[in-house]
Amino acid sequence: MGGLLIDTLIYNFFQENEDFKDSSTDDYLKILTDLYKYLENQNPDQSYWLAVGSNQQVSNTDNGAFVSKAEKAI
Repeated sequence: MGGLLIDTLIYNFFQENEDFKDSSTDDYLKILTDLYKYLENQNPDQSYWLAVGSNQQVSNTDNGAFVSKAEKAI
């Protein structure tokens, strides 16, 4: 999983979860748990995501391995 895909998925997560906008360090565990749930719900068969700003296609080069890893992390 490349850095641009990580950036894209994290950005998308925060766009969909604006309630974390004013979070503090006390909320880190909740944010991390919700992030793993978000990653777990991504489609491992999706071939690409659009990068923030450039809309560059960011390929799913590891066949969505991050989805099963997120499941294990929860």
